[in-house]
Amino acid sequence: MKDVFLRMLYVGIGGFLGANTRYFLGVWIQQQVNGFPLGTLVINITGSFILGLVVTLGQRLVWDQRWTLLIPIGFIGAYTTFSTFENDSLGLVSDGEWLRLFGYLVGSVLGGFLAVYLGRVCALLLVGRTA
Repeated sequence: MKDVFLRMLYVGIGGFLGANTRYFLGVWIQQQVNGFPLGTLVINITGSFILGLVVTLGQRLVWDQRWTLLIPIGFIGAYTTFSTFENDSLGLVSDGEWLRLFGYLVGSVLGGFLAVYLGRVCALLLVGRTA
């Protein structure tokens, strides 16, 4: 039980740091531009880069599991889940799974867009407004 608690603690600390970094960096970047979600774009791209860097280094250097819990799962997981999407896509490319990659990309982007839209519609219906 103690081991489970410690793993949760590492993920939680990383998540706290990642979520706050995302918030403050996103707000700061978005104040620099108007009308384009540059903050989200920068966070998603930097998160993808950091995940690729950290996961590869972790595999090559055989890091202690605590670093994996803290950085890729906790910090980057809270910073952006887009990076995980990109890393999963890279895995499909590495395995030569082109048809699955296509389905995953299209399903993720279009499915995610549709889900966001439907969530918005549902929320607006709940508060009595139209989409």
